[in-house]
Amino acid sequence: MATARRLAVCSAGGVEHDELVREIRVATGRGDRRCAARQLLEGCQSSVLTSGDLKELIPDVWLRLDGPAGPGGALTTAEWVEIFRRANFFVQGPPIEFGDGPVELFRAAPRERARGMSWCTELRMAERFVRADDRWGRYELWSAAVPTEAILAALFRPDDGVFESPIGFAREIIVDPSRLSEPVPIIGPSS
Repeated sequence: MATARRLAVCSAGGVEHDELVREIRVATGRGDRRCAARQLLEGCQSSVLTSGDLKELIPDVWLRLDGPAGPGGALTTAEWVEIFRRANFFVQGPPIEFGDGPVELFRAAPRERARGMSWCTELRMAERFVRADDRWGRYELWSAAVPTEAILAALFRPDDGVFESPIGFAREIIVDPSRLSEPVPIIGPSS
């Protein structure tokens, strides 16, 4: 009930900037990331949150959600793309270089979710996301040539950096799935 009240206040534009930032951090800290994601969207759509606010808040919410844009996720893919686009491209953690052409990225997902937002810079990193259960379908490994203009953000967890990559440390790359080439299934494990 308190979550619904807070969202109603956000929708009405009655929440001040500092209060909304604090509420998002509190919701994230207590593990209520669905609420935090909804508040992030409300703050984005009402222009209460700046691009800088979004760049600071997005990683804490996104990296802790289970399937942030997947089935039962906190927000739809379109809503997340809107938030990331409003934030403008950003890199969290060590620098990363993409070059001029399309970037080959990797993903673990069921066939019907191969065009998702979360991709990895390294195949070995994507392999860690292959699930033993089939809660959302049988997971496969995918690759795609992603144009740099489709890349919305590069997020970093300290344990992501265990693989060095030609473009920098391995990390999660957030993309606008509508801008992807057709994902290609990868057969067999990486070496």
